[in-house]
Amino acid sequence: MSETFSAWVIDDDAGDRKTIIRYLKNSRIPCRLTEFSSVSDALVSQPTSAPEIAFVDYRMPDMDGITAVGRLLEIWPDLAIVVVTGQGDELIAAGAITAGATDYIPKRDLNANAIQRSAENALKLSRLRAQVSAQHHELEAFVHVLVHDLAAPIRGVDMLADI
Repeated sequence: MSETFSAWVIDDDAGDRKTIIRYLKNSRIPCRLTEFSSVSDALVSQPTSAPEIAFVDYRMPDMDGITAVGRLLEIWPDLAIVVVTGQGDELIAAGAITAGATDYIPKRDLNANAIQRSAENALKLSRLRAQVSAQHHELEAFVHVLVHDLAAPIRGVDMLADI
């Protein structure tokens, strides 16, 4: 991974934020780091460019991780989100992924390798989602043109029938 990307760490615990940031730096992933103590702070921030990945704590005072994932994706639909939690529960993991998170890491499993692997996989998945979305929009435009072009002869026959 050679390009620099924008990474956000959103956690109400300063120690946990510092741990994730330290692991990101130790993993040698080139990123510009921004940290927030709440999801609300991240939502109202005015970034100069869209964040590419966010590490979001599941238990936050202003909203839970599932709600946070939805709210973040409303603003930045291509954002790769890794939910990090000390709650370590399969239901939380499944809920986070269903809500749109690209990965889930229990805090007990945090280390530089896990952060690096999770960041790389999340960014790849996010870029694939963006590519699929772009192709979907192109396909919709093509279908619109195709329907219009196929309707033209029918309109011509209809007009001749009226005459």
